[in-house]
Amino acid sequence: MNRLIKAVEITSYGSPGKDRTVRVTIHLNELDSEQHEILRRLHDDKHGFVCLQTEPIGADVTDLLSNLDVEVGETKTPSQRLRNTLWRICEQSLGRKPGKEESTKHYKDQMEKLINHFKEKLD
Repeated sequence: MNRLIKAVEITSYGSPGKDRTVRVTIHLNELDSEQHEILRRLHDDKHGFVCLQTEPIGADVTDLLSNLDVEVGETKTPSQRLRNTLWRICEQSLGRKPGKEESTKHYKDQMEKLINHFKEKLD
């Protein structure tokens, strides 16, 4: 298991982006060669878990982390991401949360535009 438990300093925290993700930058104190290798593997995997707390991490947290039954890297499908993005565009254009009918109509209209865009590229 790739696990690195270190004290960190949070050096920046960005406001939520359009997709409501947040960028957090942390600095780690010195790492030995084994810790560098673990960090490289964690970076290569692209997905993982973070536990931030002000107190040192104890056995209760490490036990919890060991027993997590979540597939690392579990993400939304591309179609879910597209639907969510189109919903946010509809929300922004209306200036409020769209109702189900508004959202459905917007989704169908935008999907039709997208489909036509790619159909034009066919021979």
